[in-house]
Amino acid sequence: MNRSWLLVLLMAAPLTALAQEKSFAYFQADRLEYQAEDEATVWDLQGWYGKDLQKFWWKVEGSDAEITTNDVQLLYSRAVS
Repeated sequence: MNRSWLLVLLMAAPLTALAQEKSFAYFQADRLEYQAEDEATVWDLQGWYGKDLQKFWWKVEGSDAEITTNDVQLLYSRAVS
């Protein structure tokens, strides 16, 4: 076998492993409240979807009583060496 082919095969193996890496999801509700008398709903949720080295994060918090205090964050993370 030619040495250049051997080098290509050695470099392709880790790339193939990354391509076959599975995606995962995570969801967490820190606060989820509802009050019937005042009709107030409060929430604080977060989660992510992605692989080990790259993830899409989202965070949402707010309430129905005060619409001006709602907060939505959409984030992207990538591992850097």
